Amino acid sequence: MEERLIPINALLSLVESDGINPPVLRQHGYQLAGLEVPMASGGSRVVADVVLANGATGHLVPAEAKSGSNIEEDQGKRYAALDARTVVRSTFVSVEERVEPSIEVLYACLDRYVDRVLLGLQKAELHFPVLSVATGMITLRNPDAAGDVLRSIFVEPLRRSPRHARIIRFDPDSDLDSIRPSVDAALVAELAHSKREITIHSLAEKATPHFALYGHAAQQKLCKKIAQIIGRIAREHPETYALQRAQGHPGIVRLLRTPEALDPKGRTQSYQALARNRPARRRAPKVHPGQTELAVEQALLDELEAVDAGEGTQSPVKEDGTDSAPREAAVKEEVAGDRSASA
Repeated sequence: MEERLIPINALLSLVESDGINPPVLRQHGYQLAGLEVPMASGGSRVVADVVLANGATGHLVPAEAKSGSNIEEDQGKRYAALDARTVVRSTFVSVEERVEPSIEVLYACLDRYVDRVLLGLQKAELHFPVLSVATGMITLRNPDAAGDVLRSIFVEPLRRSPRHARIIRFDPDSDLDSIRPSVDAALVAELAHSKREITIHSLAEKATPHFALYGHAAQQKLCKKIAQIIGRIAREHPETYALQRAQGHPGIVRLLRTPEALDPKGRTQSYQALARNRPARRRAPKVHPGQTELAVEQALLDELEAVDAGEGTQSPVKEDGTDSAPREAAVKEEVAGDRSASA
């Protein structure tokens, strides 16, 4: 996981179960209401990295997750200009009718940058609390600027697992290599269900945690990157995938051949080949310089025994889907010929 995603994952671990740490803000009624959410208020516009919300109390927490030590003063002032009702309209949160919504802006950053971030906020005359994220600990800095809930939770540093939460493994700014493993997994799931096609948008929903909570621009950016990844995958596995595009549409992935149509051995090895991002290929027995005829014969026999036992690396089904029995017969003939020659 990219280091810049550590602060945002720390925030999410307060409202989402990461399997390691208790979601303490969720226990106080908060939920994730949006990611990369654009909000306009008073003639200014800001994109909040995360929005947390308590629908019962109407308390909203737009948050900025900093990956470095510098703050953008203009951005901070746009956060300060936000009003609560704008945040409600821009996010997926339902506030009880008789509750007047309130707002509290929060910053989060890595522990080694927190002093610089606090200094930057002070110079910009911005009175925001900051969550400092360290290995195994989250600390609330500038607590006087925080509301009652945050102060009550962070009276002392909040102890966490030394393993950083990995709720979001990539975001719209991640490179293609960081996104691809999740796309590969989503494609294999579609193949396992014998699907024939899937839209890029639907694939993005399956591959991206909390895709529905992202703002529209962030969703479009993710779809564009996933389409690029699909283009690569289709070139690597043209017999299995094809990408079709249409004007004004992110595209459709055609699933041309599913390993589910193969016998059990071929199916497993076909999935393994897709996971390795390269076509399946048969591996010949290794024969090193200086090996005797008897050693060569033994290597061939070992290969046959591995195939018969289903333990070898080669598949009993070729890439074109035909049976490889003729290949096995040829190997047996070769062994028999070697024995006759030796006799």
